[in-house]
Amino acid sequence: MGSADRGSATGTILLSFDPGQARVVLSGEIDVACATQADVACTVVEQVRCSVLVDASCVTSMDVAALGFLIRLQRASTGRQLLHASEPVLRLLQLTGLTAHLGA
Repeated sequence: MGSADRGSATGTILLSFDPGQARVVLSGEIDVACATQADVACTVVEQVRCSVLVDASCVTSMDVAALGFLIRLQRASTGRQLLHASEPVLRLLQLTGLTAHLGA
């Protein structure tokens, strides 16, 4: 299993792979400061074209830039499932009306 980790002071996006599937683990503050990490993860998923599992259980806060990341991941993957969303993630999805769209 290979992985790419590009951490930051505010949040981390960890991308790892198993055959035919990517796993994205989000932790901390997922916001515009994580844009480079998010872009790298999305670009890799776009190139590989596989299903993606997203674990957002350790997210402490999230902004609209992170929602854009989740939408881009959904479009890039052959299937995406949001697992273990933390309360801040669920709250933002509810406020924006994206709960059903992003599978939370």
